[in-house]
Amino acid sequence: MAVEDDYFDHLKEVNRTFYDQVRGADQKAAYIFTFMLALLIWSSEAREVFTVHRYVGAPPLVIGLSAIAAVSLLTAAMAAILVVMPRRRAGGSSLFWGNWDAVAGPLKEAEARGDLGFLKEEYRTNITHLSAICRTKYRLVGLAFRALAVTLVAHFALLATS
Repeated sequence: MAVEDDYFDHLKEVNRTFYDQVRGADQKAAYIFTFMLALLIWSSEAREVFTVHRYVGAPPLVIGLSAIAAVSLLTAAMAAILVVMPRRRAGGSSLFWGNWDAVAGPLKEAEARGDLGFLKEEYRTNITHLSAICRTKYRLVGLAFRALAVTLVAHFALLATS
């Protein structure tokens, strides 16, 4: 029985860890988004990459760097926003509030039977969903971070050409 308890404890710990990683991805995206907003608020150079007059009659280098900065900034913003968008997947477990109505009855029946296997399967299902959500979120966080880095390089290059 102790091995089974250890295994169940491990499932609960994996679930907690993945949940923390989902929350961590959201926080990283929020930091990236906050930094981007600060850049747009405090830098007229950053705001100007979104204006037509920036491109009309400008040297090719300025046009290219401005376009790179604008596209990478928009990419970073969209990726950061998509990170924090709610995620829904088909199916789910009793550990996800959006699936509660579908599993409340079976959970109560499993409790009446003393079916620990049902609980383990709920954790396994939730872990599978959290893992997929983490992969998506961290892929988008990585994209947002790389796009922000490109934005900063283009921004500093524009400042150097001014």
